[in-house]
Amino acid sequence: MKAYMCQDYETATMAELLGRIFSMAFGIPQKKCLWKKEIHQLNIYRAILAYQYNERIQFNICIDRGAVFLPCFKAGIPAYCGKMQ
Repeated sequence: MKAYMCQDYETATMAELLGRIFSMAFGIPQKKCLWKKEIHQLNIYRAILAYQYNERIQFNICIDRGAVFLPCFKAGIPAYCGKMQ
């Protein structure tokens, strides 16, 4: 909130994205969710990495459009990305 009030929009955006990641990671455990939700979380993580690496990072998510509404086991971001340097 303070970053937003001081017009530091980049920091405010980063804080918001981290908040979204933490809310999913520490939320009520779910065993299954839709691929659509997992991909959404992955896109948030990608946005954080884009800020961290000054837009020099790229990755593609390749999934059939019909598959995004299929259930999957909730694995979380680290399971997909591993440790990035």
